[in-house]
Amino acid sequence: DLAAQLRQAATRMLAGRTVVWLVLETPAPAAWPADAPRQAFLFFKEALANIVRHSGATAVTLSATIRDRVFTLTIADNGVGFDPAHAHRGLGLASLRERARLLGGRSEFASAPGGGATVALRVPVKTS
Repeated sequence: DLAAQLRQAATRMLAGRTVVWLVLETPAPAAWPADAPRQAFLFFKEALANIVRHSGATAVTLSATIRDRVFTLTIADNGVGFDPAHAHRGLGLASLRERARLLGGRSEFASAPGGGATVALRVPVKTS
């Protein structure tokens, strides 16, 4: 169950931080390839690891939804932020982009130094 795995990873990895789930409504889409839930989970873990290693965040807001045939996983923090255009390799953004690509979706990054960060995974979901 993808939702249970996401919740468990957030609880374990973000211990000591305020964690708010806005929405957690998903088993993995039925039409996904077998490896897709694993890739989505690994995207999530990489994003959380980046928060732990780099952000200094005290609060994280999470969401996982399927709306209008798009699975969206959003991770936002109140940490130090970064400039996505100048982020160095150690942030793991390349890994997040690659996992999104493997899922046939895209990753999105919104951040500014001192302004926290938001990372999103958006993957089209086939209905058949």
